[in-house]
Amino acid sequence: MRRAGIRISPHYPRDAGTARSVVAGLSTAHRLRGFTLVEMLIVILTAGVLMSLATASLVMLVRLDGAARQRGQATDTLANLARQFRADVHEARAASAAGPADPGGRQTLGLTLPDGRKITYVAADERVIRAQEGGPAGKREDRFPLPAGCRATVSLARRDAAEVAALTVASSAPAGLSLRIAAAVGRDHRPAGPQEKPKE
Repeated sequence: MRRAGIRISPHYPRDAGTARSVVAGLSTAHRLRGFTLVEMLIVILTAGVLMSLATASLVMLVRLDGAARQRGQATDTLANLARQFRADVHEARAASAAGPADPGGRQTLGLTLPDGRKITYVAADERVIRAQEGGPAGKREDRFPLPAGCRATVSLARRDAAEVAALTVASSAPAGLSLRIAAAVGRDHRPAGPQEKPKE
């Protein structure tokens, strides 16, 4: 069919309502066409950046947790060492100290207890060894690891008519750990508990 030189297809909608439906369908199909390659690349790059930031944060948290655990373990170890050292020195009836016995620079402090036990403290790099001989427990050895970069030394000096044994833990870093544990041989200098007043 031809009108004014224009060929009209027999399948072309002749009414305005059908034409609007066709146009609306074409617009809907255009809107549902999906993502382009550039949009996909932008999404992938954004996800990669977010994953990198999350991974870095997780690694930092794990390292901080590990460092906190190490500091807690070091604090507990030093507290146990100080308690054991003071108890042994206070109970000892005799003490002797010796300088470095080997090229490693280890120092020793020997204690003799009233029950015949002999306890030797060996101070070296990053560890303190407590060796015990005699007594019901027999031969025993305890190791106290020190924080990295720390070194322990022992000394024995006379002060105010009493022998004072000292165990010093120091770090090689300028602002590192520094701890000194001192106790009088055969004496407990901790303050006594409250005493009852004599009754009148």
